[in-house]
Amino acid sequence: MVEEYRDRRNYFIASLNEIPGVEALRPAGAFYAFADFSSIEKSSVKMNQRLLSEARVVGIPGSAFGNAGEGYIRFSFASSMEELKEAVNRMTVTFRRG
Repeated sequence: MVEEYRDRRNYFIASLNEIPGVEALRPAGAFYAFADFSSIEKSSVKMNQRLLSEARVVGIPGSAFGNAGEGYIRFSFASSMEELKEAVNRMTVTFRRG
C-alpha cells in the first residue's frame, strides 16, 4: 500500500509541475499535494472555483490554512491512479484554453 501511494504521489506531483504556471513540491508526509497556482491566479478561492467549474476537479483553497496558503490549492492523491490521471487531464485542458 505504501508503494501505491508513493507512485500516486510521484505521478501527481510530476504531472502538476508539467502544467505551465503550477509548482507543486513533494510532500514529506500525508497524501496531500499543496500546489502553487499564484502565477495564474493570486486568489486561492477564485482558483479553486475555476478548477471546480471548468475542470470539475475538487481541491481546498490554500487560504483555508492561513494567509501563507494564499495562491495554493491542496489536493488529495489518495484516489485511484485512474482518477488522478483524469484530474490532471482536466486541469491541463482547462489551462490550455486560457
